[in-house]
Amino acid sequence: MKASLAQRLQCPACGGSDLTVKSDREEFDEIREGSISCAGCRRSYPIRKGIAELVGPELAAKADETEGWVDFARREGWNQLEPAYLDALPFQKAKELMPKDTLTWDRHGRNFFRTLSHLDLAGKRVLDLGAGRCWSTKYLALQGADCVASDLMSADHVGLGAAEHYLRTSPIFFERVRADMNQLPFQAGAFDIVFAQGAIHHSLDMSRTLNEIARVLTRGGLLVLTNEHCNDWRGQEAIEVKEMPGVHEHCYRGYRLFRWLRQSGFRGCRVIPDVYFWKRGDYYYSRWAELARLSSRFIGLKLLLRGGVFNLITVKQ
Repeated sequence: MKASLAQRLQCPACGGSDLTVKSDREEFDEIREGSISCAGCRRSYPIRKGIAELVGPELAAKADETEGWVDFARREGWNQLEPAYLDALPFQKAKELMPKDTLTWDRHGRNFFRTLSHLDLAGKRVLDLGAGRCWSTKYLALQGADCVASDLMSADHVGLGAAEHYLRTSPIFFERVRADMNQLPFQAGAFDIVFAQGAIHHSLDMSRTLNEIARVLTRGGLLVLTNEHCNDWRGQEAIEVKEMPGVHEHCYRGYRLFRWLRQSGFRGCRVIPDVYFWKRGDYYYSRWAELARLSSRFIGLKLLLRGGVFNLITVKQ
């Protein structure tokens, strides 16, 4: 963490912005070990391995999800990450390097880069929300964005700690902040873009998450979602995945998701279709997908009625 990051931060407990940064050890032109203290409520937050751990008092209620991801990572083999695997994300080659990895990287990668092609990131202040192992933050930073990666997990194999590899092997730098998406430790208007790659459906309170995102965005700022999904108008929203006990998976109904976006002050949703349609347990390419790209309204109506995977760009008014 660099000391200048404090200008964007606020205490997640009291919302105060009178913060003092203390450095105990510096390396690689950043504070590697230290602390951040709030003058308002006198809470102190640690800086470990360059990661500012700004989690509020509500974190205890979500400890089960942290443990769930760590256990899932162990079974998937993520706790033995090789540099070649991190470099391969989010491409299909990652699955070849780690056969036990069950994530659909081909789909994730295609949706991510398609959405990225619609954005001008040079010089923009970008929050990568739910960044995980920060492969998405790497590509945002390579586009010239001033990035902050945020996630609840900071472990090397499943969270923000994996950023060390990218920061040492790529000509980029980005901040890492451990935080809860429902209690973001950033000042109002701190970012021009909030980017969430397959992340916000983990929220236990989507309305609150979107309100927090709107708060930290400047007026006219963009919320960009990639590889998100929604259910049809009758579908079950909370999903229990037996292979991932303790991890909060949701598929919120489309009409509720769009309503929450409007209630949080977002307008002008541009929906970018999923690169694949879903059929009988596998992915397949369809010409209907190409036709859907001609009209964002068409695919938006489809999401409201039938749900599906989508990418979205919307503006804070």
